[in-house]
Amino acid sequence: MKTYHDFVFDDTDTDSGSNLVSPSVVIFYLIGAIIIGLTLGIALISLCSWIFGIDFQGSLATLDNRSAPWLSTFMRCMIAINHLTMFVLPAVWVLYAVFKSKRWQSVGLHEMPRPSKLLLGTLFMLFMFPIAQYAMVLNKQIPMPEWMHSMESSINSSISALLTVSNPWTLLLNIVVIAAIPALGEELVFRGILQGQLARKIGPIAAIWASAFIFSAFHLQFEGFLARMILGASLGYLYYWTGSLWTPIVAHFLNNGLQVIAAAYVGKELDSLDIKSTETLPWYVLLACMSAAWGLGIIIQQRKISVLPENEINA
Repeated sequence: MKTYHDFVFDDTDTDSGSNLVSPSVVIFYLIGAIIIGLTLGIALISLCSWIFGIDFQGSLATLDNRSAPWLSTFMRCMIAINHLTMFVLPAVWVLYAVFKSKRWQSVGLHEMPRPSKLLLGTLFMLFMFPIAQYAMVLNKQIPMPEWMHSMESSINSSISALLTVSNPWTLLLNIVVIAAIPALGEELVFRGILQGQLARKIGPIAAIWASAFIFSAFHLQFEGFLARMILGASLGYLYYWTGSLWTPIVAHFLNNGLQVIAAAYVGKELDSLDIKSTETLPWYVLLACMSAAWGLGIIIQQRKISVLPENEINA
């Protein structure tokens, strides 16, 4: 059975559907689908806000830990709608419209990797996190205009409010909205389709970093731009090394999910990457993480792509 690499790089295969369409056209379809999805999402959010009598933009801008729990829950639901309409639905539409019968093979979703492959990918991301923290320190040294700092502060305040939970049901909702849906939607768009198609044009390594750059820019968090780009590139390398989109999806989900759980039980959002705690990170710890990530990357590359047989998946 063909792998992700076969579908991305074999332009002579006329059976895979997507190879009949140039990468530029596929990306154009993706951008168009995202714009349409974003418009649909705005319409749905506006409708829900009108029904419940809520000023969505104003409430989101002022959302903090003092906001009413019901308002935070409403915002979580609206964020879920936004992610579903801007990432998940457009990506699925492109897969069906362009890749046709080979839609899942073309993005490496047709077979589930063995748990050992998923575990290695998750460990790789965990060791990359301190490196991203150090990149945050460097990022914060770059002078930025006041409006960027104000925007960053507003976003961080909203995130902090959304991560504040009062019961297990809110925690479960956070895991779905902040971890599960973004992991699926963002990996489908930025790694599965965008990185895969860019690889056909500019090569796999350049495609990894180009898609990571776009991935980070999409979040509009300027002080964390370098950190998120490194994490995005790490997910891109996992996709390239393993040939399965399930690996970065699982790693992305666990990365976000651990932050959600830590915020609930420790009361601190890990993704804020506090500069004070990062500056005290010993150099030898950072070096050890870099060495571990490098070693895991070599192991992942050298291991044969291992997937579960279809009868085990369907069992």
